[in-house]
Amino acid sequence: MRVELATPELQRGATEQLRFRIVDERGRAVRDFDVEHERRMHLIVARRDLTTFQHLHPKMERDGTWSADVRLDDAGSYRMFADFSYADEPVTLAADLRVDGAADLRALPQPETTAVSDGGYDVRLDTPATRQGEEAELRFTVTKDGRPVDTEPYLGAGGHLVALREGDLAFLHVHPTEHGDGIGFEATFPTTGAYRLFLQFQVDGEIQTVAFTQEVA
Repeated sequence: MRVELATPELQRGATEQLRFRIVDERGRAVRDFDVEHERRMHLIVARRDLTTFQHLHPKMERDGTWSADVRLDDAGSYRMFADFSYADEPVTLAADLRVDGAADLRALPQPETTAVSDGGYDVRLDTPATRQGEEAELRFTVTKDGRPVDTEPYLGAGGHLVALREGDLAFLHVHPTEHGDGIGFEATFPTTGAYRLFLQFQVDGEIQTVAFTQEVA
């Protein structure tokens, strides 16, 4: 399968409709997707320097075309990921997007154990030293004003995590865990290097997003 992107170029600062199809080896639109994490399609859009991140849930039309409204305020090259399950197998397909203009590219932030979500919640990442090819547990603790926060289920789990590798933006599949305190995931990093972790969780019906840099030895 591959992704056919109908709108590879978007205008900066404008809300536009991103449209794409998933097609098989004969070019026919695929329409029978599994439900995974409470959705049939997860659309991830990130700029190449991993400074911006969006997680959208597009809608599919009868002809198999998926669409979602997206607004990109920064110029540059973006990578979109169509993340779904088909015939009980996880699949992630990617394509490039462009936003014209002078791009102010930034270096990846240095690894930190704490970060603040876009809604002002403090999040701590507790993980042992991670090594390539070895399974690692990533555990996040959410607090507000020094007090623990009870997060709500989001997409069928305690939270949703996307991991992207610096450089080629390889998409890493992670799996939520139910044991232990906080929000936990299991991941196996295939290579050494830096990865950007985008965690989303829900509090009082509002989705929070926070990002961490993870170095893998």
